[in-house]
Amino acid sequence: MIGIIEIGMVSDTLSGMIDSMRTRIMVEIILMVIIAVFLLNEGLAFMEDRRDWKRLSHKERTHTFPIPYLRVVTFFVFAAYNMPTSFLPVYVERFYREDFPITRELAGSLPLTVNFAMIGVMSLFVSGLLRRFGFRLVMGAGALCCAVGDLMMAYSGSYGMILAGLILGGMGCGLLMNGLSIIVADQSDQVQSKGFSVINGAILSGMISGTVIGAAIAEKLGESKMFFCSAVIWGSMLFLLLAVGGLFHMSGKERVRHTGRLSFVFSGQVLGYLLLIVVPYVIINGFTSYFLPIFADGQGLGESQTSLLLVMNCLVGIFLSEALTGLTMKHLGRGTLYLSSAVSLGAVLLFGYFQTLPMLALTLFLLGAAKSFGAAGREILFCRQPKVAAYGEDEAMGYYNLADNLGESIGTMVFGGMLSVGLVTGMWIFAGISAAAMGIYGWLQRGNTV
Repeated sequence: MIGIIEIGMVSDTLSGMIDSMRTRIMVEIILMVIIAVFLLNEGLAFMEDRRDWKRLSHKERTHTFPIPYLRVVTFFVFAAYNMPTSFLPVYVERFYREDFPITRELAGSLPLTVNFAMIGVMSLFVSGLLRRFGFRLVMGAGALCCAVGDLMMAYSGSYGMILAGLILGGMGCGLLMNGLSIIVADQSDQVQSKGFSVINGAILSGMISGTVIGAAIAEKLGESKMFFCSAVIWGSMLFLLLAVGGLFHMSGKERVRHTGRLSFVFSGQVLGYLLLIVVPYVIINGFTSYFLPIFADGQGLGESQTSLLLVMNCLVGIFLSEALTGLTMKHLGRGTLYLSSAVSLGAVLLFGYFQTLPMLALTLFLLGAAKSFGAAGREILFCRQPKVAAYGEDEAMGYYNLADNLGESIGTMVFGGMLSVGLVTGMWIFAGISAAAMGIYGWLQRGNTV
């Protein structure tokens, strides 16, 4: 009888192992197909852009903006940056010590907060640096900072080294990410339209590809060795930028000097929008950037399975963005702001009550759907404000990007704090604050049709 029971237990164990292996293989196949599709798409787009660029350069016999290399640089910047996305909070928490004066959750979120903050702060300086030192040197310096930062992450033996690595990486990514958008914003209207279209497509492809590839490397070689691989990519980026960076130039058109910089930033219309609408909404991104890897690790999911959830969240945003943005802006106008926030807050509150893997998948789907029209809608409505139009959309967007990164940096700490006090309690508090912020903004904007 005992032998029969033992055989049954062994059989159940083997069945569980086989099911686990089958699931892991299926996940890896799906991720490989996704990566192949995105890499093929970017490769074909690069060849088409390069053919058009050469034809235009030959026709005009003058310098033309290098759209194909803009695509390549953008793709690799966001691929390298997102390689540790599926496990970074878990990796940081491993260096926590019990004698720290803060909780484990806050210690895990603090370096990510500083990283996002550095990206935002650098947005205030990149334009001047590009004009003074040129695209090649500024972007090369950014790639070098990122490479050194990731090497520090790979060799890290302490929490302080992790923090320093993410600070240096944030500075480098601040130069790179802001530099790409600023160099395009400085071009003619026709180049702007094409350039931003290329940037947006390459960002999404890079994010998804980097997340999946980084997760696969971390599972096969280990998380610390993954940072060696990302450092190699940053180093390769340095040589690429030194080779093609000379093709990128600021337009040379005269800069418009604004005498009312402080009056613009601290006007009720602009400051209210950034603090009451943009920052609270972006804070919710902390759910995917910080909370998701922590929860998935606690549920026994590997890096590849976590990356598949992140990919699903991104793909929902990609496929629904154009249709939902046009639909909501046409029929709701400013109501787009409130709808996207309500869907996002409702999704996370719903997850807080159930906290299961199926509910996690539903929450990520809803967050992706809300972001598909909420992020673009916020940018559009910001640019439509009279004060923004009078000040200049290009420079005004620098402050918008700063607020966006501020929200990202606060979001990791907010969700770290929620893990300490309880996700449901923390989410109700945050939902109440967000609702109050939107209510105050709506009251301030009463009678304003924009």
